[in-house]
Amino acid sequence: MASKVCSETGNWFLHPESNRTWTNYTKCTAYTSAGRVTAMNLYYLVLIGHGLSLTSLFFSLGIFFHFK
Repeated sequence: MASKVCSETGNWFLHPESNRTWTNYTKCTAYTSAGRVTAMNLYYLVLIGHGLSLTSLFFSLGIFFHFK
């Protein structure tokens, strides 16, 4: 969840380095080990899917050129 801080004067918190209003987005992108495992599983699934697709393509091309 993103958050902003309002000062007592009614102004938004200014970041000390940039002197601009600042919103805290750090809780929005919580990286967890479960998320990393899921991402790696999806990556492997994509690799297997592409491998099967290429294998079936080469197999079908072999059949096609054999009977040509």
